[in-house]
Amino acid sequence: MRRFLAFLCLLPMLLAVAGCGPSKGQTIGLYLGSVTIHERRLQAWAEELENLAPRPGEASRDLTELREKVETLQQLVRDERTEVSKLHVPELCEDLHKMYDRAFDLTARRLGLLAAFLVEAEKNRKGILPDSSLGQALQTTQSEMAELADAAGKVDEEIRQAKLGLARRFPEVQVPEADPPAQAPSP
Repeated sequence: MRRFLAFLCLLPMLLAVAGCGPSKGQTIGLYLGSVTIHERRLQAWAEELENLAPRPGEASRDLTELREKVETLQQLVRDERTEVSKLHVPELCEDLHKMYDRAFDLTARRLGLLAAFLVEAEKNRKGILPDSSLGQALQTTQSEMAELADAAGKVDEEIRQAKLGLARRFPEVQVPEADPPAQAPSP
């Protein structure tokens, strides 16, 4: 009889535990917490990219060192993108995840433009390309990088709005940042 009463007392607790799992909001919150770590790294690299971007009249920069930094950033972005692709993406976050893919793609494209320009600059220093060709390459690179930076800013805002929408919909979801993203400085 004692065992039966003990079992009856434990039965509701066992049923409650068996049915427990993370709610949709908790699952989304876990995803956002994980992906935000990667997002912050991407934002830091984007800021570093702005510092590495070519500017007129900066002939004294060490092109080899710049190229090595860009190659390192390119590898870091690839590695980080791979890590993000391994995350479990809740169904309600699939569109948000696509936005993160676009953000990584835009950063990779900006790094690619900078790497291509540095190749042109090295050829110019070696006398293979004339100064006028380098000047045109600089203008094209700056223009294209500015366009990509604007696109990246728009994606960042879309991501922020999507996160805020999820936070409004699910009380368990905490948006890590509530302020708008900082505008990237113009080249």
